[in-house]
Amino acid sequence: MVFEEDNKMLKTNYTIKGGKKYRYYIALAKGGWRIPAHTIEYAVEKIISDWLKNEQTLYTEFTLLIVDRPDLYQTIKLAAARFAEELKRMDLKKKEEVFGKLIKQINISTESIAVTLNNKMVIELLKISSPNNQFDDAKSIVINSSHTIKRRGVEKKIILPGENKTHKDQNLMCLIARSHKWLQNLKKGQVKSIAEIAANENMDDGDVSRFIQFAFLAPEIVTSIFEGKQPADLTSEKLKRLGSLPHCWSEQKSRLGF
Repeated sequence: MVFEEDNKMLKTNYTIKGGKKYRYYIALAKGGWRIPAHTIEYAVEKIISDWLKNEQTLYTEFTLLIVDRPDLYQTIKLAAARFAEELKRMDLKKKEEVFGKLIKQINISTESIAVTLNNKMVIELLKISSPNNQFDDAKSIVINSSHTIKRRGVEKKIILPGENKTHKDQNLMCLIARSHKWLQNLKKGQVKSIAEIAANENMDDGDVSRFIQFAFLAPEIVTSIFEGKQPADLTSEKLKRLGSLPHCWSEQKSRLGF
């Protein structure tokens, strides 16, 4: 489903670190490299979401339907925006199910990503009526997006347009600040235990135990987050799902996409 620019399918593999499974797409050509699966999946989701929210591209794509039914354009825009919002709320299993039907193929080159969508599924998902077969649902919609690639050893990271802009995530900053506050309170004896912190915060003991470890994030990571320069896919929810935080700062940076 994911191909290089020479139309060779990328192989999939995985490694296990700290009891957690990490999936990769691997290319053997051009010296060999690998891209973490979540990097491609995030990029593809963003490309599709941006396409759904771009009124001009929607108008161009569905011109044959709209030309004789101007009122339909508003319907398509609203349906596309609604589906983009639904994507954001879907869990991983649901996204896999939807994208498995929606995406025909993904092609990655050194400068762009092409996501080929199934027309029929787009029409169904956007609930667009197509009287008199005005729209050929046997064909495909191809969304092209430029990107740059940052190399980190044999791994590559995809940077989509606009992702170099700073974005201060208040939820992410609050999560880290709170972990430092908890740690300081423990050190100063203001609280006696994780259980006491959990009771004060009206939280589960396990959540406090997982979140307090973020007080030990590498200083470079914390600085980047508070400057709004963290990886685009690093959110408070992703950090919460990290599991055990590596002690090694370089390993932390690798796990979090820096």
